[in-house]
Amino acid sequence: MTTGRGRQADGLGSKPRYDPDPRRKNKPWVMQVSLNGKRTTLRDADQQSLILQAQKALVDTAAGLPRASNKDTVRSFLKDWIVGAREDRERRDSTLRGYAVNITNHICESSIAGVRLGEFGPKHVQTLRRELRAKGLAEKTVTYIMATLKVALGDAVELELLPRNPALVARRKGRKRVAQEPRKRIQPLNDEQIDALRVALAGERLEALFLMALSLGLRRGELLGLRWSYVDLVKREVRVYWQLVEKKEDGVRRLDFDENKSEASRRTLDMPQGLVDVLLVHRDRQAFERQSALNLWEDRDLVFCSDEGGGIETTTLYRIWDRIRTAAGFTQRLHDLRHTAASQMLAQGIALHDVSKILGHASYQLTVDTYGHLYPKTRRSVADRMNVLFRPLGDTATL
Repeated sequence: MTTGRGRQADGLGSKPRYDPDPRRKNKPWVMQVSLNGKRTTLRDADQQSLILQAQKALVDTAAGLPRASNKDTVRSFLKDWIVGAREDRERRDSTLRGYAVNITNHICESSIAGVRLGEFGPKHVQTLRRELRAKGLAEKTVTYIMATLKVALGDAVELELLPRNPALVARRKGRKRVAQEPRKRIQPLNDEQIDALRVALAGERLEALFLMALSLGLRRGELLGLRWSYVDLVKREVRVYWQLVEKKEDGVRRLDFDENKSEASRRTLDMPQGLVDVLLVHRDRQAFERQSALNLWEDRDLVFCSDEGGGIETTTLYRIWDRIRTAAGFTQRLHDLRHTAASQMLAQGIALHDVSKILGHASYQLTVDTYGHLYPKTRRSVADRMNVLFRPLGDTATL
């Protein structure tokens, strides 16, 4: 219902009118509303969408929420945002590199990149997700790209460029996973391959590193960032709190320490005696290298370091692993040593919940999703051991 002079009776503002401006051919409907005492012009593709936009703007204003900015497109905002995020240094370099790739290669190449930030809504989030899936990207990659958008828009809300985060409002529609054999997801070493690896490692300078990965399931960065001050060979304890990461400043790449992200990943583990024995030999070898390097030694307290005490780059470690696995006669990745550790723990009857804590998973569900298919064997082993409860009465020999 409208009143005279083109006003609407419900207080929305001026009556919507059709404006066939060729410069606004995609949004020919226009109206004006009063927001915080200021006349604001709104445009949309059709009359009903325009009225809904006006209603939403009035509700947000009444609730004290900021008016969405229309100065930037999604593309220009994201490009400025990633530059600012690098300057703030509140996130890890590796995280920002991933964000930059997602923004440049995917979000800014999509149809939603040219949408004005103030007009960006849940429907555009859904559009982006559909386009990413249509490109044939893995669902995990799609999830990471969408997470990048959510983080960036979250900062836009804090800067009062948006009243709310559209990526939180949009409902995530999951894609059914293609049935896949567990063996294809992870490739732990079998007993014969483990024996072959131990033979290939004999005498290797970094033998202790690979055996630590095999027995404790530490991540690559955690192994390279481990320091002697966090290792107690008497108590057989190792505190896993840091990792070595590659950072880039002014075009120069350097290795530095970063604290493990989650509370669950910062953990104290007990070491098997066999690993302690290997570490003792490794420490003696390192002491000899320190003495030989003299003033060239870079003292960073690293358990696993270069022959001059500095950090080991990821590419260097991978080259060493390629040579070792070739000698051992298998093709598994370095990360599969972590999977091997988990599968061996389960085979020894260690509960899945305890394995999750040892591996430093952020959630128990992640452990279930990754290793749950291995657990039936453990369940049978535990059931067989619990058969002691049904021993003949009076027989205590099996207790």
